[in-house]
Amino acid sequence: MVAWLVLTAIEVASVQSVTLSNKWLSVTIDPSGFFSVVDKRAKVTWRSAQHIAPFRNLQELAEGKVSFQTEARQHDGKTFPVTVTMWLENDELIAEASVEDQKIQVGTFAFLPSLPPINPKSELLIPFYGNGIAVPADGKEFRGWSFRTYGSLDMPWVGVTDGKLGYLLLWDGRSADDGNLIVEPVETQYGELLAPAAHHDPTMRAFGYPRRVRYVFVAEGGHLALCKRYRDYAKRNGFLVTLLEKAKRRPAVRLLAGAPDVWGGDPQFAREAKSSGIDRMLINGVWPEKEMEAVKALGYLNSRYDNYEDLYTCCPDHPQPYNLGTIEDCVLRADGSRQVSWVTWDKKHTAHKRCSLLQLEVARKYIAGQLKNHPHNAWFLDVTTATDLIECYDPKHMHDRTQDREAKRQLAKFVGDELGLVLGGEHGRWWGVDIYDYWEGMMSHNPFFTWPAGHLRPPEKREEIGERYLEWGLGHRRRVPLWELVFHDCVVSYWYWGDSTDFLYQVAPELSDKKDALNILYGTPPMFWVGGWVKAGFRWDVPELRKRLLRSYRIVCKLHEQIAFDEMLSHEWLTPDRDVQRTVFGRSGSKTGATEVIVNFGEKPFVLDRNGQEFVLPQYGFYVRGPKIAQYRALVGDRTVAFVRTPDYVLCDAGGKRHDFGVAVTEGEVTVKLEAPGQIRILIGDETKEVLLRPSKFVPKFSAKTARLVWLSDDGTPQAVEVVNESVVKLTVGKWRNALLVWGKAQKTFRISE
Repeated sequence: MVAWLVLTAIEVASVQSVTLSNKWLSVTIDPSGFFSVVDKRAKVTWRSAQHIAPFRNLQELAEGKVSFQTEARQHDGKTFPVTVTMWLENDELIAEASVEDQKIQVGTFAFLPSLPPINPKSELLIPFYGNGIAVPADGKEFRGWSFRTYGSLDMPWVGVTDGKLGYLLLWDGRSADDGNLIVEPVETQYGELLAPAAHHDPTMRAFGYPRRVRYVFVAEGGHLALCKRYRDYAKRNGFLVTLLEKAKRRPAVRLLAGAPDVWGGDPQFAREAKSSGIDRMLINGVWPEKEMEAVKALGYLNSRYDNYEDLYTCCPDHPQPYNLGTIEDCVLRADGSRQVSWVTWDKKHTAHKRCSLLQLEVARKYIAGQLKNHPHNAWFLDVTTATDLIECYDPKHMHDRTQDREAKRQLAKFVGDELGLVLGGEHGRWWGVDIYDYWEGMMSHNPFFTWPAGHLRPPEKREEIGERYLEWGLGHRRRVPLWELVFHDCVVSYWYWGDSTDFLYQVAPELSDKKDALNILYGTPPMFWVGGWVKAGFRWDVPELRKRLLRSYRIVCKLHEQIAFDEMLSHEWLTPDRDVQRTVFGRSGSKTGATEVIVNFGEKPFVLDRNGQEFVLPQYGFYVRGPKIAQYRALVGDRTVAFVRTPDYVLCDAGGKRHDFGVAVTEGEVTVKLEAPGQIRILIGDETKEVLLRPSKFVPKFSAKTARLVWLSDDGTPQAVEVVNESVVKLTVGKWRNALLVWGKAQKTFRISE
């Protein structure tokens, strides 16, 4: 062994390094076992850590490629020989490893050393089971952690940036199905820094196929540039499909714009929600056919829970489809055991994981039967995209992770494309973006939950909400909207149902305020629990909670209604402490302009100047301006005032003191909506005493000469009519708080004596 090492050292010393170069990069491969990359634009050099073995037999190949032999290292310390080929594509370095015998059995391995940050203040950008987090390279968090590209990473990459320059490490092609990111500590001139190391898991215990990674270098733009480079990659490879493209085949997709995701409701709730001004909604539930048709007639999406992963072979009394099959239909692990799936809270019922190759057949039969009497226009597949891609070793339905992914895609295509339903699922993955329309969980970071969120059991005390959740799960300084920067206009993102907008409200109400603010910044809608057996949320039957729900809807959903189909063009921090953040939404090639969103998460008010007007944003205050929306939550004197305006909607909330919003003057809260030509609906807050409305500032064609004010009961029945002869309409608030202002032809509809 000593002689071999000496000989190897002599051989290495006699071999010169090889360089790949173009106008963007210069890559030097050193025979001693490391490589370096010069980014000519930024004039910086990235140097890899030392590999475990030298790079032997360096050869320059045709088409500007280089190959060499080295040893791949497994987690158990064992090695095996591989041939590595490297080449450049513009500012990207591609590295691919192959072996002579693809059936060779291996463990998790790496064939290249890691490429450490060149700035100690750099961050690792990790799309870790949620929108994304930024991990300080000079910190200790996540040291030695493993992130599977087919499991804990929603996109198969990790970024390194100092806020300006950096690189994207991407598991390319099929390698994303078996990749493994290891965050390893590396000694550098700045001390120990965390570096991303590209590892690879075996496929069916073997090496299997050539493994490829891609290093994408950026000279400026930081996390924004890295996300946009992956967006370009997704578009080139066909899995970036926008919601507008999906809506061409399934028009109901458009109903997601501005729709909160609601659990625990029923048709009566839906009717009351509509009369309370909730224009769009995604409501989950199964009711009689006529009731479901009535819910859809309100302009709502009616989805339902469904699950083909969990098979309860332990308990035949479970309803369909959870009892359709036997233990032989479940995944067989490499160790010979059947894969356990969900275990109920009381531990009395254990599900096994139904093999993905068998799920589509079960779904075809079950869903077809359900749709005969339950006319849903949306459908929710639980677990399918939330779980890791897995292998099955049962000879009757054997598959690798790539085949598992494709089987899960076929299930989704059946529901979305073949049945034409608006398709939702639990948690998002890059490989389902072209099929799914909404995902629950992308606004949450499930690994940081400190309560049994999956079992829908809220914490009973605030102390049960852990610091890791507050720092990493909901912490605005560590969260980064990596997912939204790539896929905002492709799939609508919601919170997880055990971490909904309102799930923690009873013990930590301020966290609901923060979630509203995050929804506004990310351009996403809220999720609510309004009833049912889950003892949490903004329950509709409690007046104060109903009021809080409506506030959340009004300040969040009207924005999403306008930008749901827009790309998140940028994200940035406006203050060094990251308390104030800015996003911009728009569409490429659009002539209407972009929508700017600014949110203050800090306790200290932030003073913003826009077009000579000053806005003082309190904690969770915001400012939004775009071609179809203007809204703010700002301090005026000693109170907080909120305002939202779209082409057909206005919210004025004066916070308890008289305030002139232009469209209206009030001391309380009033919402105004243009429902049809010549018809404005007015909803007045419970504690509001005065409203002066200037309709012409909302609808320029308003005619006071023919106008009538129609007061309505809670169920929408006309109660009284008042003649309006002035351009300023004074509403004397009494027992009715719902009204219609009608003029022109519309006023002839109401025949109540005046």
